[in-house]
Parts: sequence; structure tokens; C-alpha cells
Amino acid sequence: MIDLIGTSWNLLSMILVFPSETISLITSCVRSSNLGVLWNGAKTDHFTPSRGLRQGDALSPYLFVLFMEKLSLSIQHKVLSGIWKPIHVSKGGPQLSHILFADDVMLFCEASIEQVKVVIDTLDEFFSASGLRINTFKSKAMCSRMVQGEIKQEIQDISTIKFVADLGHYLGFPLVKGRVSRNVYNDVVDKVSKRLSTGKGNILNKARRAYLVKSVTTAIPVHTMQLHYLPTYVCNRLVKMEMSFLWGGNGLSRTWNYVHWNMVTTPKRFGGLGIREARLTNLALLGKLVWNKLHNKDKFWVKVLSHKYMGKKSVWMNKKHNTPSITWRGIQHAITNFSAGYSFRVGSGDSSIWNIDWTQLGPLCQLVPLFNISDSVMCLKDVWNDGRWNLQGLATMIPTDIV
Repeated sequence: MIDLIGTSWNLLSMILVFPSETISLITSCVRSSNLGVLWNGAKTDHFTPSRGLRQGDALSPYLFVLFMEKLSLSIQHKVLSGIWKPIHVSKGGPQLSHILFADDVMLFCEASIEQVKVVIDTLDEFFSASGLRINTFKSKAMCSRMVQGEIKQEIQDISTIKFVADLGHYLGFPLVKGRVSRNVYNDVVDKVSKRLSTGKGNILNKARRAYLVKSVTTAIPVHTMQLHYLPTYVCNRLVKMEMSFLWGGNGLSRTWNYVHWNMVTTPKRFGGLGIREARLTNLALLGKLVWNKLHNKDKFWVKVLSHKYMGKKSVWMNKKHNTPSITWRGIQHAITNFSAGYSFRVGSGDSSIWNIDWTQLGPLCQLVPLFNISDSVMCLKDVWNDGRWNLQGLATMIPTDIV
């Protein structure tokens, strides 16, 4: 966690790459603030600060991002020069040295005394130039189980950042390490229960209860559903609380259900109430991750997960792993449910059968040891007829695991 207080205005003027008139306008907005202090209940005279960004100002987040970009470039320079040794989630996979989000920074390096000193020197250089400071009380460290306790203690003494076994929650997501139990999602269940167990349910009619259920179920658990496949127990608990609140009003006691729950979760245009079913909503949100893996392969998280769990295979041909991450486990559940509705479809068929990555495994010319020169002009429409492959016209043998 990095504080905004103490931001250097001189460095701000240096990193702004805009016309001089724009830079003068931005700096004047930053320097125009006046502060006052309450001392023993009395208000002191106003004074003009010489550094820092005002929290709550619409311009401050954008300026802070520019400061953090300076830190990112500094880290990248040391990584390229070999001074900073990043980590690899998988052998030969993409390098991971830092992740920035707002005022939060996640740094990754080898768990050694030398590398920790490199990280500290890099941060000190940035802090001395920018005036920013790291909040060590809100910072946490975590390492592999293979790191010895003596090294962990020495790293903690140097960095003054404590090691923890669990990073807790970040932006509502549980940062789980190791086996995941249903107790991890008690926070989601408790939040929904708190919203649906108030006395308001007893004074609301059923139409307003349905509206409240929809607003709660589309806001609170959805944040976690985007990355995690919720256990069946958790989804059933959510449905039970929704049913009890909708028909009873308090969300706790059992009540008579006037219609089947499938009718309640049916869209309004088909005669239902339009309340989202927890499991289907969870799968739909995880399906967005599958879509990103298919169509946004340049995203960094897609590269990391693809290299670790897929290699060069298609997302529809992935195999189950013994110890997958919680996110990949959710993607696997989504793939299992969506694969039945997935089918190969050829568009115009004018693309080359050899040079275009239509198999999602790479260009076909790289997947076969050699191909006959007479097949070099072949297109997809030449070997795909009426929804079936017609490979008899090819002089090149194609492995059966590809087509």
C-alpha cells in the first residue's frame, strides 16, 4: 500500500508529457489547495502545502497512475538488465515482477536476501524522487513452503514487512492458498443474510421483496462469482435465503412456496419473476473468462494460465490437474458445462488451411512434420463439406488428434 501524502510536485512536472500550457494548467490545479488545522477546537490560519495530492480530487487518481508508471518502468529496466529476478508461475512461462492497481502494488522476486535488497533499493529510489511512502502496516509478504525459516526471518528483518500464511481478501476476492473449503465463502453468505434478514421484509409486499432479492443477488455474490466456482452448499444456502425472504419476509424461517423456484428464476418475458439462479449466474460469469481465453490471448493473465495449464492445446482439450488454482478450477467447470453447446463452424472458408490458426493449436503448417507442395493453395472450404471433413483430396497426412 502506497500513500498519496508527500507526492513531489517537481517530479510531477517532469513526468507530464503534455504541451506546456496543459502542464501549467494541471500543476496550478494541484498547487492551488489551501489547508487548515483544528487545534484544540480552534481553527488555525490557512497555509499552502508544498507537496501531496488531494484525496477526493477527480484529477488525483490520474496523476497517481503516472507516478506508478514511473515505478513500473524502473522495475522493468532492472528486470531487463538482470538485476531484478522475477518469478515464473510455470517453467518457461511469462515473467511476473509486479502488478499495479490503484495505490496497491504486488511485487514478485526470488526469495533471497540479495533480491529483497534489490527490491528495497528500487523502492527507495522511487520514494526519494516522488516523495511517496510505503505503508508497512498494511503490507504483507508470502513465500513458498520450500523457503527456510531462517531466510524468512532475515527477509522480514530487512524489509520490516511481516510474513503471513493467508493474504485474506482483496477487493472482495478471497486470496486463497492451498485447498479451498466452503468456509472461505462465509463472508458472501453472511452479507446476503444480513441484507435479507432485516425487519424490512415484514413490512414489504411480495413485489418489493422480489425487487430486493434481485438487487441483493445481482450485487453481493456476483463479485466473487466472476473468478470462483462456488461450492454447491453455498449456492443452495443463497437460494434458500432468497426463497425464505421472498415468501416469508425474514429470510430465516421456512415458509410455503407459492410457485416452483424454476418459475421464479424464469425471465419475466416468459412469465417468471426474473430472479437469477445462483449456479447459472456463476457459470455465466466464469464463461466470460473462457471467452477471454479464446478471443483475448494477448492479456497477461491469459498467457500465464494458458502456459501453466494448457500448453499448446486448445481450451476445449484441457485435462484436469491435481492441484489447479481456484480460478482455473472455475474455468474448468465452465468449460465442462459449455463444451456440449460448442461446435466448429467454418465461415467463408477462404482462409488458408496451412497458415491460419483455425485449430487454436497454431498454424497447421507447424503441427505437421511436412506437407505436400500441391496442398499449399488449399483453403478450408476445399476440405469442409456439409459439416464434415473431406481429407481425401489432401496429399498430406494430418494427425487424427488435430482434426
